[in-house]
Amino acid sequence: MTVHPAGLTPARVRLTGRGVGLAAAGGALAVGGHVVDLSAVALAGCVVGVAPVVSWLALRARPLAPRLRVRRSLQPTPAHAGQDVSVTTEVGPAHLTPWSVAASRALNLGEAVPAALRGSTVLRAAVTPTSRGTSLQYTLRPRQRGRWPVGPLATRRYDALGLATATEQVGDAVPLTVWPSLLSGTISDTGARSGLTPLRAGANDPSDEDTSLRTYQAGDDLRRVHWASAARHGELMVRTSEGASQAPVLVILDVASLDSDTEPGSQNHVALEWTVSVAASVAVNLLDSGHPVRLVLSDGGTAQAGLRGGDGQAGARWVRSRDAQGRAVLLDLTVDAGRREPGDETSGTRDDVLSSLVGDSQLGEIVIAVTAATSRDETAPLAVVGGTASRRYAMVVPADGTSDSVPTLLEHGWRAALLPVGSDLVSAWDDLTGGNR
Repeated sequence: MTVHPAGLTPARVRLTGRGVGLAAAGGALAVGGHVVDLSAVALAGCVVGVAPVVSWLALRARPLAPRLRVRRSLQPTPAHAGQDVSVTTEVGPAHLTPWSVAASRALNLGEAVPAALRGSTVLRAAVTPTSRGTSLQYTLRPRQRGRWPVGPLATRRYDALGLATATEQVGDAVPLTVWPSLLSGTISDTGARSGLTPLRAGANDPSDEDTSLRTYQAGDDLRRVHWASAARHGELMVRTSEGASQAPVLVILDVASLDSDTEPGSQNHVALEWTVSVAASVAVNLLDSGHPVRLVLSDGGTAQAGLRGGDGQAGARWVRSRDAQGRAVLLDLTVDAGRREPGDETSGTRDDVLSSLVGDSQLGEIVIAVTAATSRDETAPLAVVGGTASRRYAMVVPADGTSDSVPTLLEHGWRAALLPVGSDLVSAWDDLTGGNR
């Protein structure tokens, strides 16, 4: 079984070389017999010439799809870019009989797999007969994050005489979500807790009372509301238990300035994937460290599905669970980053998203931006975000090797540094936050 590229030709029936030859021979005999007035020869030619047509009609009249069942499983799913994915496809007849099982085993089978999941190599599957038909097993190694279809199954069958062949697609494609690859190493949150960076020039540090409080969220116990602070801040504040969760973190993934329509391997494409991987790694690491995390994409898209309803704020919902489900919520948001479809009206522009974040920071929140912005004009909307946050950090990915973003961010009270493609994230993070001090 060969794994074929996606985009197979729709189901079709055609004559084989043998069928074409037989039809031509039959036609020649029929014409010759008629010319020499030999009716027996002409009749024989008609019979021979009609046989391929009958075979073609027989295959056309009996499509395979309703009579075949396909079950496909992928493990693991979702997967990270660069991670092996095992695929098992079981093919068998809808109604089990010895004849139908034998017929299903005789089929030539192939799978439609996008190039992003297989690279330039031709994948081969291990074919194993089973009591219900045939089992195909092969391994994919996704190269790009995204949402990719695996399948449908391509089948090829012949009539009994080998005069005609039918190629059909059977079963539905199974979606495979590919998360960005996570960079190796563990990010320490020591620097993020240290408070080395002021909010902005002249900003006051939060009081000791305020550091034990956070903004009220749905589900909090009303008995924990601190009314004096609520009056001072103009919103409900609740006490946090001593030794409770770490400071909340807002991670901004800003790749809207990069062109996502470039070819894989191009400078822009590499910078896009690196930026997404950095943001995903930071968000997951801090979630694992105990920080509540929310992730916002500057180009809108799927991140907007987690918005708090009705309050006009652009922050995605908090993720607090440190298990696989919590990680999945964050990683799912990154799958479509930088791939907003033209004319998509469900997600705002970069300026809309960033402007809606201005003033949206919560007391004691840490803001971390991973941005591919390169000019001062591109950076300006981001620089004013998080003005009420306790600390702001920015990692700037220079797509073309240079960037004017860092000075702009520093002027607005951010702690910022360049993070070229391929840099050591852990070292860069420690240098940025003071984790090595």
